[in-house]
Amino acid sequence: MIMTKLLTTITAGALLLAVAAGACSDGEEDVSTPTPSPAENAPPSPAVTGATAPAETAAPSPAQTAAAHGQINFDTLFAGQNSGVMTEETVAFKIGAQDAWADLWTRHASLVVPAPTLPPVALEGKMIVAVFDRERSSGGFAVEVQSIVVGESGIVVEVLRTAPGANCVVTQAFTQPFHIVLADAAVGDVQLVLTDRISDC
Repeated sequence: MIMTKLLTTITAGALLLAVAAGACSDGEEDVSTPTPSPAENAPPSPAVTGATAPAETAAPSPAQTAAAHGQINFDTLFAGQNSGVMTEETVAFKIGAQDAWADLWTRHASLVVPAPTLPPVALEGKMIVAVFDRERSSGGFAVEVQSIVVGESGIVVEVLRTAPGANCVVTQAFTQPFHIVLADAAVGDVQLVLTDRISDC
């Protein structure tokens, strides 16, 4: 009688433990970390990241190469020692329109009779840079555009001014040296940088 009652008690206790264990298992969340797949660990391929091959570009022209270094290409239109543009010092004009070119030419050619016809100059993508020296008391003087460079504050025009030396034979007449060039167009005001030299003749 005592053995039967003890066995019944043990059996009932085991049943309660089993039921309690089942209830705990049903109420808990699985907090274990899933193992990533090999595909998730692999680095992204270039195709996925959008990498593309660089596009081919054409070789720059001589004008573009010069412009990249700030230099401007130019060609001489006219140069000489007599001009109707009278100034007290060396000056430079930048011209990008046909009417402005016509006005300057009228002043420049005012000493010539009859007045020469306006030379046609194509200004599309171009500009005229005209340098005029002050009036000199004799011949042997000259101005020459050496370079045109785009600087931080404008267009820098380097000009060489030449004067005759003591041993030079020159005309005894007033002169007005000038140099007119056609250059690639650029934005900005003109700034003169003058260099003087004495000719040995």
